[in-house]
Amino acid sequence: MKKLLYTMIAMSLLTFAITSCDNGNADFDVVDVAPVISIADPGNVIQGQAVNIEVSFTDGSENLSQSTLASATYDLSNGTTSVASGSFTVTGRTASGTVSVSGGLAAGDYTLSVTAVDSNGNSGTETFGFAVTSDFSVGIIGSATPTGWDSDTDLSFVTGTQYEVTIALTAGDAKFRANDDWGTNWGDTAFPTGTGTQDGANIPIATAGTYLVTFDTSTGAYTFTAQ
Repeated sequence: MKKLLYTMIAMSLLTFAITSCDNGNADFDVVDVAPVISIADPGNVIQGQAVNIEVSFTDGSENLSQSTLASATYDLSNGTTSVASGSFTVTGRTASGTVSVSGGLAAGDYTLSVTAVDSNGNSGTETFGFAVTSDFSVGIIGSATPTGWDSDTDLSFVTGTQYEVTIALTAGDAKFRANDDWGTNWGDTAFPTGTGTQDGANIPIATAGTYLVTFDTSTGAYTFTAQ
């Protein structure tokens, strides 16, 4: 009889303990933590091509009663230099966005850093590193250039299809070509501005001097600006 009584008392105490701990809120044990960020691999990124990187966000709590996504920002850098930055529109528990660089990037190593904050002020950051490779070059060649018709002087990538170089030229002729090869080359008879065409004429450099030379591979437009 005593054993049965003790058992009933123990069960009553256990029931009381459970009832006391349950506050009627299914979320009483939820711990609100920082948002979770996922950055998709953009794959093989080529110099000058548009870059689109998908990013997704998930709030770090179990439901909307704890917190929601409040804000998110990104910064894309090449070493210590920021090349693009901005923000995402985020609401609710999940969201997504795209980091886009329509003008493309120069060859090199890049780091994308994304930060998200929830409505309780919890902040999370995720980074992703990737490389931009170059399999395309634009050069200027000709009797007016430092190396004559023997080799190209490469232009530097600026953005999209824009290239430029500051170069000392003598009076003479010049042309633009791709990948150090005559398979793709541009020329025209106009100076100091013109539009080069495939296998066009040599560009006449009328006056020796130092020039900022620009070239657009999509249109063939070029300029020689005396410095």
